[in-house]
Amino acid sequence: MAKRKFRKGAGVRIGITFLLTVLIGYVLSGLFTFLKLKGDLNKQLLDVSGTLNYVMNEADSQTKILIIILMGVFFFWFLSKMNLMEKSYEDAHDYGVHGSSRFTLPHEVMNGKQLSKRNKYSKTNPNKTFETLENGLIIGKVPGKKQVLIIPRTTSIDNRNVYVVGSSGSGKGQSYVIPNLLNNREETIIVTDPKGELFNETAQIKREQGYQVYQVDFINFNQDRYNLLDYVLDDQDAQSVSVTIAKNSTKDSKEDFFMERAQKMLAGLIVYCKTEIPNASMKDVITTFNKKVAHDEDEFRDWVEEDLGEDHPAYQLLKGLTTLGGNTRASVTSSFASQVSIFTLNKISKMTSTSDFNFRAFQEQKSVLYVKLPMDDNPFMALTSVFFDQLISQFYKMADENYGKLKIPTIFLLDEFANIGKIEKYGRVLATCRGLGLSMNTIVQDNGQIEAMYGKELARSILSNHDTLLFLRSKDMETIKYFSQLAGETTAKVQTESTSQSGGFMSGKSSASSSQSEQYVKRPLIPEGDLSNIPKDTSYLFASGMFPMKLEKAWQSEVFGNYVARFSRHEQTSNTNRIVESQTAATVEKEQSEANSSSGSQTITKVIEEEWDQAEHLGLDFDESELEIADTDEERVLDNQEIKNRLKEKEVTIQNFF
Repeated sequence: MAKRKFRKGAGVRIGITFLLTVLIGYVLSGLFTFLKLKGDLNKQLLDVSGTLNYVMNEADSQTKILIIILMGVFFFWFLSKMNLMEKSYEDAHDYGVHGSSRFTLPHEVMNGKQLSKRNKYSKTNPNKTFETLENGLIIGKVPGKKQVLIIPRTTSIDNRNVYVVGSSGSGKGQSYVIPNLLNNREETIIVTDPKGELFNETAQIKREQGYQVYQVDFINFNQDRYNLLDYVLDDQDAQSVSVTIAKNSTKDSKEDFFMERAQKMLAGLIVYCKTEIPNASMKDVITTFNKKVAHDEDEFRDWVEEDLGEDHPAYQLLKGLTTLGGNTRASVTSSFASQVSIFTLNKISKMTSTSDFNFRAFQEQKSVLYVKLPMDDNPFMALTSVFFDQLISQFYKMADENYGKLKIPTIFLLDEFANIGKIEKYGRVLATCRGLGLSMNTIVQDNGQIEAMYGKELARSILSNHDTLLFLRSKDMETIKYFSQLAGETTAKVQTESTSQSGGFMSGKSSASSSQSEQYVKRPLIPEGDLSNIPKDTSYLFASGMFPMKLEKAWQSEVFGNYVARFSRHEQTSNTNRIVESQTAATVEKEQSEANSSSGSQTITKVIEEEWDQAEHLGLDFDESELEIADTDEERVLDNQEIKNRLKEKEVTIQNFF
């Protein structure tokens, strides 16, 4: 593949060559006129109009063709001497003396085995796109064509784990997460939603696709609730939860004696609460610590030895802590308090007090779970890491109950993966999840985020257990170096020119000669500079069993047109309607209980006016006479019921509008 470019100033040189060719053409025209008409050659050349008139009107066609041919020969001969092209290289990977890496062309692997054959989309007809595209992971777009690359569920690639690198603003959400939220219509989907935008833009679409929609909010803690102790069934589960909380409660995850003892204490108290308290939560764990552990070491010892006894499930975990005293005990209890500190916050205590859903529901019906996470620093990693650790464990248990296979295949789209916290078993999950029907999509800004969270050795294992890697953009030079080396080395052919001159002015003899030679050199298939300066629409794909591919990003607005924008407006309006309905219904009930209060009717009117104004802003027209206030108590009660009926009609109208 040639990499030839014009030199700077090549346009000027071409222009000069053209003018010289025109001049030579005129000289040739004058020469042919002189030969035909006879006369003085100098006068003939100076007679421009006469020369051109003869050539254009009187000369035979053979003469004209000959002049044109000679002009063409001169033009291209001049260009060949102008050295217009930069000295560069040509692809020679097949020569292979210095490396044989090359770019895979998309059509080589869109064969129904590695990547799907059903890959064409219609930008103007999203419904046709959904009919045409095969269900699967969209990883890019074929340059210059309305085709996307899809990893189907039946792919011959060893696993469907995809590692995506994209710095802020690289289009991770718009070119990867959203396209895969839309195109996967049969699997359960777990997606992190750092900005909360994915829920607003795609939740209604997933409902239309037959999905049960859930949302957990680890920023405002005001959506579905989650009690982590609901998934603790024995002391092994308690140990797993306590280890995850302990390692994610400090930024450096430093392990020492005090942290390890505090973790054992947490595990023991979790087992105690699960045994003794129905529907126990972390609030109960903290209360038990404050009552039984925090203050008096003798009281704690008596509680463990006498009240619990050897037969209690928590005894073995807590017994070793009864011998601690003095500063050692104080350090352990201080470490414990640090580990569970986030669970003392009111909003987290309420959110983790009970569960509004069970993870098993994700295998009873295809579902989508939106997990809202902090975008930058996550102060709640002790909670979010446990959430994902337990969620993944539950999928493994459900697969084990179904002969090692999930009933509903499941996709994890983990944008801003590093903000989740450290998932202890993640490396092992990546190595074994394909057989269960799990696909893990790990999305980070650079490799350094993985190394900082898991350490270099485990980070290397995590990367190697993704059979597909997608590079969107990175500002981290170590990450850029990694992908450049991953692409490998190739052989390039370089042409060199040399010119020599013999003789000189004094000798009266001078001659020049030029020669060209070819050399084969080694170069990176994708130089680091190409990665650090990657165009906005370009991405590089690395997949097991194939050479790298240079692709375009599969922007959702390109592949699915205005589909997302249309449903996003619908979702916002639905939210408004739910607010209108709940607020107005509450107000109506209040008015019925205060039949003699005229202010109640005014309150109803105010609520309806405010909410209908929002609907009118959307282009819906309402008759203000519908807001008329009744004069008597009897009429007011009747009007309240009428308002309810009209609100239902308006809700239907708003829904039909979209």
